[in-house]
Amino acid sequence: MIKQPFLTLILTTSVLIGCSSQLNEERTSLKTTLENVMDSANIPALSFSIIENNNLVSDFSLGVKNIKSGELIDSNTIFEAASLTKPITAYCAMRLVAEGKLDLDTPLYKYLEYEAIEYDERYKLITSRMVMSHTSGFPNWRRFNDDGKLDIKFTPSERYSYSGEGIVYLQRVMEKILDKRLDTILNDFVFEPLYMSNSSMIFPDTKNFTVGHDIDEIPQTKIQPNLPNGAASLHTTANDYSKFIQELINPKYIDKSNLESMFKPQINMSDSDTTIFFGLGVALHVNDGDTLFWHWGSNLYSRGFFIMSKSNQKGFVYFANSAMGLSIVDRMIELVYNDTSIMSGWNQYPQYTHPYFVLRNAYRDHGLNSAYNTFKKGIEEKPELYNDDFYLDDLGKLALELGNKEDALKLFKLNQKEYPDSEKSKKKIIKLEKELSNKY
Repeated sequence: MIKQPFLTLILTTSVLIGCSSQLNEERTSLKTTLENVMDSANIPALSFSIIENNNLVSDFSLGVKNIKSGELIDSNTIFEAASLTKPITAYCAMRLVAEGKLDLDTPLYKYLEYEAIEYDERYKLITSRMVMSHTSGFPNWRRFNDDGKLDIKFTPSERYSYSGEGIVYLQRVMEKILDKRLDTILNDFVFEPLYMSNSSMIFPDTKNFTVGHDIDEIPQTKIQPNLPNGAASLHTTANDYSKFIQELINPKYIDKSNLESMFKPQINMSDSDTTIFFGLGVALHVNDGDTLFWHWGSNLYSRGFFIMSKSNQKGFVYFANSAMGLSIVDRMIELVYNDTSIMSGWNQYPQYTHPYFVLRNAYRDHGLNSAYNTFKKGIEEKPELYNDDFYLDDLGKLALELGNKEDALKLFKLNQKEYPDSEKSKKKIIKLEKELSNKY
């Protein structure tokens, strides 16, 4: 007769083996789904982590550093975090607030005058609260101004307008208060205590990094910052960044009450969606009694995104070495939350299922006939999305970029056939017919 403890051990072991097998199957299935999404969205590499009950439960490192080299990434391969830098800078600012060294509503000029904008007295209204809620009035970056100079677009606190320049001003103030450069501040406040060993504000001495790619998977020159930028210079992994998200949910290095200001709505981000706000350093989706905090990152050819529910402590973070990286936000939210309503009013980045990307991929991967058939099928099934004289004309321009003038001419003519009253392709047809007749 089998003794009871031994029987219990057998049953327990069987349950554990069964659970382990199920988890492996779920992980394999999720990995396959992620790889399919990456392929459809032209994303060479993805660093992706899922958090549940404020614990890291899944971590994936998929794809290649550079589409040309084909070298696989690993769990230590760093990505550009872009604007996912901002929440970490804001967290450090809140640490200074908690220590009484920085006040949210004291004008920043009282800590540090700012020569670049001192010609406009309105800058003396700007506080750290305004900077972290993007109501400072600063542009995103001064380089986008015609004269390249910093200016104020509206009276500070008047409305929301996203600004990296404001975060940089806050960075200068923090550096003045602590008499340290920002990279040292973040090392002391975040990276070292949270064991974020693959994170840095200046480019580290490593060859294990990804290269950004454009929407057609063409690799681009890697920018390697040698100075910290509190709005954009972080390099990290999803695994590392998940540790920071966990600190925001269950802080160990700042009193939770001092951190709560980050998650209080400061300004509505959208005139059309009353659930989307900016807090301090993070954006907020407030709906059905829950607050989800989130942020996106968008450098030229690299993207990142994270979102976390405060109530059920579930979320994810990912980084992609592609200008297409934010085109998968909706799909990632659906995968993790099984809820397509979350963030549905925000996404300012077209998703990879948009006709623009679907048709370009069809042409690039399978040729003209495939692209045209996809277009015709789209008009039948989703005319509100596909029925536009833009798409075939755009494919014609893509064909020209790829050096295929014959395809380009066919596509422009197909566009003219579909939309005989359109002027979009007429001049291009005339020009190409002339060029091709001269060629032969």
